[in-house]
Amino acid sequence: MMNGSNQTITAQLLQQIRTGSSKERIDSACSLRGLIRRSRPEMPVATLLPTLIQALEDDDDDVRECVAACIEEMGPAGSQAIPALISRIKAHHRYYFAEAAVGVGLAAVPALTKLLDDPDATVRRIAAWGLGSPQLSRGPQRHAATGAQHRLPG
Repeated sequence: MMNGSNQTITAQLLQQIRTGSSKERIDSACSLRGLIRRSRPEMPVATLLPTLIQALEDDDDDVRECVAACIEEMGPAGSQAIPALISRIKAHHRYYFAEAAVGVGLAAVPALTKLLDDPDATVRRIAAWGLGSPQLSRGPQRHAATGAQHRLPG
């Protein structure tokens, strides 16, 4: 269980992510990532994900990147964010969304694999990059991830 001090800090960081200036949102998301790293597995992910998923749509690319890093830090506990991360890959063409999805774990493989058929070559390239990640290239998923890269046009 998280101590009261961490709960208060977490609540303040989430509030800043929702309502702060651009710099405050970036700083708060980066701080939250560190807190998640230090407090895992006690961190109450269920209370964090709604704010973080919403913040993936922030107008500031740096905020979105820091929020994606928070989700990545959660590991499999962040799997509820996979649809939002996939949507952001398609909308913003950023590798850090795929990196966050990969950080969530094997639950991201089906969604990333579907992106290999996207009409946008950049989206396909990002998906293949994610599927080729060493984190996913272990065990039975290795062949699917490696084969996926060969389906891309040069």
